[in-house]
Amino acid sequence: MVIEARVALVGVALALLGGCAAEPAPGPPAPASPARGACDAYSRTELFFGTNRAVGEPISDQEFTAFVDAEVTPLFPDGLTVLPGSGQFRGADGRLVRERSQVLVLIYPVSTDGESGSKIDRIRELYKQKFAQESVLRVDDQDPSCVSF
Repeated sequence: MVIEARVALVGVALALLGGCAAEPAPGPPAPASPARGACDAYSRTELFFGTNRAVGEPISDQEFTAFVDAEVTPLFPDGLTVLPGSGQFRGADGRLVRERSQVLVLIYPVSTDGESGSKIDRIRELYKQKFAQESVLRVDDQDPSCVSF
């Protein structure tokens, strides 16, 4: 009988506690996503350009803008985005390097992946040569994005 009373008491307590759980407040409605038929498949690549130099002052915003105007825009005239960044990496000599950076975001039709990939590699090489950089980090999204304008 004691066991039955304890079981009944636990059942009542659980029922009461269950009623105390607050209903989450409704948030803003989720943004409507475009229907699959209303968008096109695009690839996205991000390039991370360091601005430190082995000797001398860091690459200035004006120098970087001139590089984008002369080398990137002619290859991707439909548009691009440049974001300021701050990051770090381990250099070839093993030292940790912190520096300002510029992040270039390119979005282009999946149908041009091969051609665009070659252009992107050219941009990386030109930057490394012009500014004596060890590398330019390239990040490619694995899946195409659904893009609409």
